Amino acid sequence: MPILKVMFDHKLDQKVDLIAQDLIDSFTQVLADVLESKRATPQVLFMTGNWLSSDFPIYVELQFRDIPVRTEAKAAQVLDIVGSRLFSEFGVGVRSRSFAINERTLVALDITPGTNAI
Repeated sequence: MPILKVMFDHKLDQKVDLIAQDLIDSFTQVLADVLESKRATPQVLFMTGNWLSSDFPIYVELQFRDIPVRTEAKAAQVLDIVGSRLFSEFGVGVRSRSFAINERTLVALDITPGTNAI
C-alpha cells in the first residue's frame, strides 16, 4: 500500500517529463526495500499544478499502513532518499511529510468495469 505523492510546481513540468519514469522506478524500489512492501504494491504518483503560495516548489507526501516494521525511522529514511534525489535533480526546495494509516480506519475500494461501488 505505500503511496508516495510528489507534487511539482508547474514551472518544473518540462524537466519532470524528461526524468519521470526513472524517478518513478527508483522511488518504487525505495518503497519496496525500505518499507518492506511487495514490489507490486507501492504507488508513486506525480502531479503538477500552480502553487498559490509556497517556498517549496516540490511537495512530497508518504502514506503507509501503520504496521510494526514501518517505523518512524524508516519513514524518515524514505523521505530523506526521495527528497535528496529530487533536490539533486531539480535544485529546488523540497517539503516532505509522512502519514501512518491505522488499519482500523483504513477503507479501500477498487472499482473496475462491471462492478458497483455500493
